[in-house]
Amino acid sequence: MSTEESAASPLVLPEGTDPAGIQAALKTLRDGRDRFPASAKVRVLLASVLITLGLLDEAEAELRTAVGLSDANHETSRQLALVLRRMGRLQEAFQTMATAPQSPATGGSNILIACMPKSGSSWLRTMINSFDFIDTEYLAPLHDRREQELDFLILNRERPNFFVAQHHVRANGSTDYAVENFNIATVVLLRNLFDNLVSARDHFADRRPISPQFYMDGRFKTWDRERQMLFLADFYAPWIVNFIATWWHSKINTFWLTYDILKDDTETAVRCVLDHAGFNVSSDGLRAAVHSANEEQKAKTLFNVGTSGRGEAVSAEVRAKVRTLCAYYPEIPFDRMGLL
Repeated sequence: MSTEESAASPLVLPEGTDPAGIQAALKTLRDGRDRFPASAKVRVLLASVLITLGLLDEAEAELRTAVGLSDANHETSRQLALVLRRMGRLQEAFQTMATAPQSPATGGSNILIACMPKSGSSWLRTMINSFDFIDTEYLAPLHDRREQELDFLILNRERPNFFVAQHHVRANGSTDYAVENFNIATVVLLRNLFDNLVSARDHFADRRPISPQFYMDGRFKTWDRERQMLFLADFYAPWIVNFIATWWHSKINTFWLTYDILKDDTETAVRCVLDHAGFNVSSDGLRAAVHSANEEQKAKTLFNVGTSGRGEAVSAEVRAKVRTLCAYYPEIPFDRMGLL
C-alpha cells in the first residue's frame, strides 16, 4: 500500500476519539511536515498519530525519512522499530535498534525479561548478569505451580546494584505498575510456537510436569509423544498465546526479541537489551560477558536441544489447535513474526 493509499484508507478511531479533531490534527501535522521537511521531530509527531490510527504504511514512510535527517535520535529509531514490530517484522525492528544512535544516558534501569518458557531466557539473563553492575533477582517468591506475578515486597528491597529478572509473566495492571514505579526496562522474549511446544514437551517428559500454565502429574510421562503434544496444545499453548496477546497490547515501552534473533546475533542482542535499559557498554566488555555466560551455561543450561526448526515435525492436529488459538487475535501477525 502506498503512502497515499494508506492516508486515504478509512480510519478506525480509538473509542471516544473525535473524528473531526483527529482529521484536523493530521492536517496540521502534514502541513508542518511539508513546511519543515528536514525536521525529524515533526515527522515523529506525525507518525505517532498515524500509528495510533493504524496507518502503519504511512507511519513507516515518515519514520524512514526521519531517521536519515540531521536531528534524528534514538527515539526516532525506536518509533520506527515500533511500527515494524506492529507489522510483524521483528527482524527489521531488531536491526533498526541495532543501528540506532545510542540512547541518552539515564543512569540505568533494572531489567525484566518477560518470557515464554523454553525461549532462551536463562541464557539471556546469565549474559546480562555477567556485568558486575547487574545482579540476578527473583521477583516471585517461588515457582512450582504459582503464576510468576511480580512481588512488591521483593521489589521494595534495597539492593546495591541493578537487577535482571526473568519471569513467565503476562502484562497486566500489576506488571505495568511495577515497571513504571521500580525503574524497570522490559524485554519480551518469544520463540516459534511449534519449536516451543516440542522443547516444552521434552522438558516436561524429562523432568516433573510442574508448571503454572496447567495442572499435570506423573501420568504425563506414561503417554505417547503425540498425546503429550495434544495435551500441551490444549493446556499450555493457550497460556503462551495469551502471554503474547497481553504484551502486544501493553502500553509499556518494551524491547522484543525472539530466540532465533538471540541465537543468530547474540552480542548485538545483548547490547540492544542493555541499551534499552540505559547502559552503554564497550565491545570488549560485551564480548567477554557473552563468552563467560556461554561457558557457564554449558554446564547448567536448561536448553534441552536449543535448535530452531524442531517444530517442523509437529502433527497437523497439533498445528491446527495452535493456529485456532492464534486466530482469536487477528491483529497480531503471528505468521509474519515467525511464530507459526
